Amino acid sequence: MFGRSKQPHISQQLFDEMGQPSVGLKPGPISYASLIHSYAECGMFDKAEDLLKQMRDMGINPNAGTYNGLIFAYGMHCRYDDMNRLFNNMKRWVCSPDDRTYSGMIVAYAKAGLFRRMERMCREMDRNGWKPSFATINAIIQAYAKHGLVEQMQASYMCVKDYRVLISRTSIRAMASVYIERCKFYQLRVLVSDVGLKRNNVGNLLWNLLLLSFGANFQMKNLDRSFREMKDACFAPDITTFNIRALSFARMNMLWELHSTVIQMHHAQVLPDLVTFGAIVDAYINLKLRFRSMFEELDVLHMKGFSPSIATDPLVFKAFGKGDFHSSSEMLMKLNPKPYGEDWTYGLLLSFYLKKRGARRIEQNPDNRGVVTKKFIVS
Repeated sequence: MFGRSKQPHISQQLFDEMGQPSVGLKPGPISYASLIHSYAECGMFDKAEDLLKQMRDMGINPNAGTYNGLIFAYGMHCRYDDMNRLFNNMKRWVCSPDDRTYSGMIVAYAKAGLFRRMERMCREMDRNGWKPSFATINAIIQAYAKHGLVEQMQASYMCVKDYRVLISRTSIRAMASVYIERCKFYQLRVLVSDVGLKRNNVGNLLWNLLLLSFGANFQMKNLDRSFREMKDACFAPDITTFNIRALSFARMNMLWELHSTVIQMHHAQVLPDLVTFGAIVDAYINLKLRFRSMFEELDVLHMKGFSPSIATDPLVFKAFGKGDFHSSSEMLMKLNPKPYGEDWTYGLLLSFYLKKRGARRIEQNPDNRGVVTKKFIVS
């Protein structure tokens, strides 16, 4: 406890008091292990190693748990050679590593990208009859995904089935990110199907990935079919679900379908975000004669006076990128967080964006009063 709070000196004082004649307690394996871990967690490895030697000199044999704490601390501080040295010493001193020893080293090597060491440790673990845990396999999958090693990532995922281990949400996202970056949308669908769309402890993630695999390839019929199946399976669409559809329809200039998506969002009481707003603007902005329709569509959102926010899953941007309005708005908000001393609103962002695009305002003819308060045309 004191080690984690960066106070190993207090642990040392308590340890020393145990050996006083007035106390009459002799430090044992648990006391030594606690003090060793206390120093190790603070990065004071020389002290920890001295205590380990002192423990052995006194004839107190450290157990696997004592070594594990020090090995894990070396891994946390990226001292992988020391971690490997202590692991080898552990075996030389006739203390057999347990499953936690192997798992801790595998996870540390995986996070560091030391795959040869990690794979060697996996083989040794298997030879000794230990099976990798949930955390271990998921750490391996995430490490391979982070470094873009697709084949190794897929092989590690197969271990999930072999050992009947549940793949984590983080691992699903890591694998999906790799597939999306490489436009491997078929493999993404295979992953989603294999994990199981009925799995509800990851929320809408799997359904959204399925929709994304179709939307990014502009397979609109499959996108609609999967959206209906999602609702039939009693999964309620969220902001990411709707924005996958909105971005797909916007890129295909399917304005009626985009309008229907906005209406569905309203009925589902899902609050639109900057991605939704940007999808509408980008869909209409290049159609120079459709500005009135764009304003009418934006009015349906009822969000011009609200501060911009983004609630969409970032995986969507890996597939679609960010639209011109979205990118421009983020740059504006970064360069000038408080325009005119106030917070940004969607309406203000739109005004700046239209000026950037070379739009100019046209005053209305009094005879057409009430049709639209103002409109823009692109020069």
